[in-house]
Amino acid sequence: MINELYGLALDLLHQGQEEALKLAALIGKLSGGNQMSFYGDQDVKCPFYSKSDIASISCEGVENNMATKNIFRLPSGAMLKEDKDKYMCKYCNCDYEKCRVYKMLMAKYE
Repeated sequence: MINELYGLALDLLHQGQEEALKLAALIGKLSGGNQMSFYGDQDVKCPFYSKSDIASISCEGVENNMATKNIFRLPSGAMLKEDKDKYMCKYCNCDYEKCRVYKMLMAKYE
């Protein structure tokens, strides 16, 4: 049942409805925080990647005890899951050294 609700949340998000994020968060609480991983998480190669959700990617932060979160959305607020998935496939999973966030975080260690 949780996976069915989670699928519904993804469908709503695809239609640009931000209520889907609230539904996904509620489902996460109902499932004890054990929600399914997002497409592509298992293929990540970037050393700075932390996690992703429906339409965002979180990476290591520019300072200790910080994180960098990249949210994919239109000015209207509609979330862009497809753009997040494309970005992950292009950078996080493959050419992470070309990612602007990777380059910024590498400077922290130089």
